[in-house]
Amino acid sequence: MGSKGKEKSRDDGGRYRDLPDEEERIGDDPDETRRWEQEEQQVRRHTFNSSVGTDEQLYVKRQDDTLGVISGTLSTLVSQAGLIGQEVGEQSE
Repeated sequence: MGSKGKEKSRDDGGRYRDLPDEEERIGDDPDETRRWEQEEQQVRRHTFNSSVGTDEQLYVKRQDDTLGVISGTLSTLVSQAGLIGQEVGEQSE
């Protein structure tokens, strides 16, 4: 982490030094560290659950696409069967 945006303070020798960022101060507070770790675990769980949901959505979409192809194939077969029935009817007259 660079010093960009950090607050400055003078030490007793007249020199300036960077004050620690909030992120750097968190490491000093065990309660804050524990809260941060719990939040990270929740984010990981949410990310995992979201990816599982995405996999299920992808699976359902693939099923829908496949059923669409099957439906089209059945429609073609129905049409062909009708044409064959007409042809047989014409030949038997």
